[in-house]
Amino acid sequence: MKSRKVYVLFLYLFILFLIYAQNNQHVAKIDLLLGNVNIYQNGGWIEAGLNQKLYVGDLVETKKDSYAEIIFKDENIKIEVEEKTKIEIKKFEKREKTIKSFFGKIWNRIKRVVGQKYKVETKYGSAGVRGTEFAVELIPEGGLDVICEKGEIYLKNNKGEEKIIKEGFKSGVTPGDDFKRTEKWDEKDLGIKRKRRENIKLLNNIFYYKKKVEYWTEKLSNGKKMDNVKMMESRISNFYVFYKLTEKKISTVIDNEIYKTHKNYKKFRFLMDELQNLYKKYQVIKKLITLEKRSIKILRSFRYKLYLFKNRFYNVLKEIGSFNTWISQAKLALKTGREIDLYKTQARKIYNILNNYRNLRRDYLNYKRLESELKRKKLFSKSSRLIKEQKRIDSLLKNFKIQQDNRFLVLPFERLQRIFSELIFFFNSRDGKELLE
Repeated sequence: MKSRKVYVLFLYLFILFLIYAQNNQHVAKIDLLLGNVNIYQNGGWIEAGLNQKLYVGDLVETKKDSYAEIIFKDENIKIEVEEKTKIEIKKFEKREKTIKSFFGKIWNRIKRVVGQKYKVETKYGSAGVRGTEFAVELIPEGGLDVICEKGEIYLKNNKGEEKIIKEGFKSGVTPGDDFKRTEKWDEKDLGIKRKRRENIKLLNNIFYYKKKVEYWTEKLSNGKKMDNVKMMESRISNFYVFYKLTEKKISTVIDNEIYKTHKNYKKFRFLMDELQNLYKKYQVIKKLITLEKRSIKILRSFRYKLYLFKNRFYNVLKEIGSFNTWISQAKLALKTGREIDLYKTQARKIYNILNNYRNLRRDYLNYKRLESELKRKKLFSKSSRLIKEQKRIDSLLKNFKIQQDNRFLVLPFERLQRIFSELIFFFNSRDGKELLE
């Protein structure tokens, strides 16, 4: 008998515990937050936090330039609470849910309405769902205003009279319990609201943008090496797309006074500074890539011209031997008239080489200027392609084998000017001009 009493008592306590647990389960949470939003919970007002749980009987109040979104546990109902608004979660049952509005404006978004009731109560009347999205605004001296964005809603005054509001229209109840005129509503307010909602989401998503900026900080710092220019071009192109989209989004937030109260506002200002610094890096890398590509073209062109000149130069030397010896022999041929045609042919070949040298000399001076610029900008240390081209060119410039007075000399390109100056002097003389006729 005693054990039976203990069992009944235990069962009674267990049922009480289940009822208590059910009553103390949260029914909704704060899904989006901006500014100064307070919650009345457990007998006192507290500051609202993101993802904070809400219970039946809780009050939510938004101050000036503030905003909150409440999503219910079943994710079927979302309430967007505008600034200067106060509401209560009055009832949350499987088939019936009720919100009480004291003042201000709320937007209600309902996914499914089959088998359940949802309504918003005010002191002037109530509005309920026969649609999916509607707004309720309570103005203490102006009565109740409702907007039906989608579907259909019913409006009821305190006299018990009911009115249907269709999609795209608005109406309301006056302080005297009469229905207001039904008329079209201006959808531009909806566009402003949606844009603000996107901005608040962006502010709450600081971690995502911070990670993105960190990612690009690392990627752009890898611009110290330019071994794969195509990959670098693709990388900075992707960064530019990210920069333009992100800069536009963040600017709309940090340039708007109403978002200054958000806890992440200062972080986004700092993030914008980092983003602008990255953009400066991007500009530097882009200029370096352009310079590297242009330099490679110039160096390769100069190397090819230098290679051709060197081959022609050696072919002429192979045929005539030493330049100063040839000049003496050519002068003798003009006096004696012997083998004059041979020396005229050779003179034209030497004169062509001389012209090649003049042109190449200009290219050489341009190469030295470019080389100085690349060294100043430390681009040789970044691009292995440039280093290879520089080494190949330097190798061609250093080794010019020349016969002079029965001796063979190895001269750099810079010292060829002295030899060619003797040829220029000869071809400007009467004998030289005669051979070129």
